[in-house]
Amino acid sequence: MFLTNVSVQGGNLVLTGKGYGHGVGLSQWGAKNRAEEGQSPEEIASFYFTNVQIEKLYD
Repeated sequence: MFLTNVSVQGGNLVLTGKGYGHGVGLSQWGAKNRAEEGQSPEEIASFYFTNVQIEKLYD
């Protein structure tokens, strides 16, 4: 992932970038296997990125 901007908005760290997630700690094959085992996207993201809060920011 190539970061294009890092900021703090409302007490949250916001990372903006381009790419497909390489180098940020998520194993794409591992995530694929977890999805095939029936884990939700939230469960998978929480496994790879601890202490994060997942929020829906759109309708």
